[in-house]
Amino acid sequence: MRKKLVIFSMSLLVFCVCVHAQETTKSSLEMQAEREDGKGNKVNARAFYLRAYEDYVKKGKTQQGVECGLKATVLYYKGDNLYKEGLDLLRRIDQSIDSKAENGQKAVLHYQTARERFQIYTKLKKEEGALEQLNNMEKYANEANDAELKNDHLYNKSVYLYSIGQNDKASAMMKEMVKKMNEASEQKVAKEMAGLKQQIADNEADIAEKDSSLTARQAVIVGLSILAAVLAAVLVLGALTLMRFIYQTRKQKKTIRSLSENNALQAKFISNISAQLAPTLQKLDSRTPEVKALLDFSDHIQTLSELENSTETVEREDTQLASFCEELIEKVQNKVKSDVLVKAEAPKMMVKINREYVSHILLHLLANAANYTPEGGHITLEYKKRGAHKHQFLVSNTGSTIDEEQREEVFKPFREVRDLTTGDGLGLPICKQMAMKMNGDLEIDPAFTKGVRFVLHLTD
Repeated sequence: MRKKLVIFSMSLLVFCVCVHAQETTKSSLEMQAEREDGKGNKVNARAFYLRAYEDYVKKGKTQQGVECGLKATVLYYKGDNLYKEGLDLLRRIDQSIDSKAENGQKAVLHYQTARERFQIYTKLKKEEGALEQLNNMEKYANEANDAELKNDHLYNKSVYLYSIGQNDKASAMMKEMVKKMNEASEQKVAKEMAGLKQQIADNEADIAEKDSSLTARQAVIVGLSILAAVLAAVLVLGALTLMRFIYQTRKQKKTIRSLSENNALQAKFISNISAQLAPTLQKLDSRTPEVKALLDFSDHIQTLSELENSTETVEREDTQLASFCEELIEKVQNKVKSDVLVKAEAPKMMVKINREYVSHILLHLLANAANYTPEGGHITLEYKKRGAHKHQFLVSNTGSTIDEEQREEVFKPFREVRDLTTGDGLGLPICKQMAMKMNGDLEIDPAFTKGVRFVLHLTD
């Protein structure tokens, strides 16, 4: 009887795994559409996506079907300007959603079709239609109660308002979106970190309790048993305690990994928003301060996200140090105030560095120094060898200092809601990420009191 039960359980497990694999695997039609799209065969790709859409919906896989239908829609109006055909297909997709999708999916899927209609009406410059779809997007985002959809709606609406000249409303909406994203992120991280800290505290208390119990038992055994019995008991209890500690540690690592994955997904979401809106932003007048600030903000978000998620090894190359530093000084000479002395102090030697990252960091620090150094002040770029495999670049300037409580905060992104025309505050966080990608770090020297000194630590 037991043997039959085991066989039945194993069969059920295999069946569930197979069903799950079938549900998550792309169909041959969708893969063929992706291949044709990759080759640039837009008409063939569109035809295969349509067939994949109909096949998925027929099989009850509504979400995958909608995704293929939306890709076909994009190929209609972006590939051949077939706007009518794209709108007709969106109506068919909405009918499929209403008749086939589960209630929990409908609002999310309708949001996606409304967003594509918004893109079409925007390209056609039909303001009334575009505003109607923005209202529909807001309705579906609220019905789904999805924070990501709400932020996506705010971002699309703010860009649209910029495009029709309503800059004040667009700026206010952009600030609201950034504020909500910051609040949601902080609340989520704080909640998960609090739970993790409590779990660690409980584990430490449990280990301390076990350690106390172990000590007491050892004292009793020493008094009542021979040395061999004492050693055996200690080994057994120690092994149990160690196994428990290993088990708890693995759980903690899993929680930390989950937290990191959630942060990575959030960064990817922000990056996707930035990439999706880039074509629309580039059509706006970049000479307008608000539009230029929004374009810079989009680029900085993309750069920060790529740095946080990249796993590529940073390459280094031999660089003549003295000439490298002099070139950087020349690039910022036109930004300094009158009577400000800018100089480089670097020996004539070769070092292995990543020129792209180091140049970006040092130019940003020198530009900041030029901005904050008063007339008659000094700006210095120095290089210091700190060991066989450790060296530093130091950028210092005279003038006002940075308060102690702000020295760590300046390297954190999205610390506050800002007017983007005065800067988005992502410059130093991007420099910090670049330094860490080179197995180094970027910090403010607390011992420097005549102004501000940034220290870029590098390791070969």
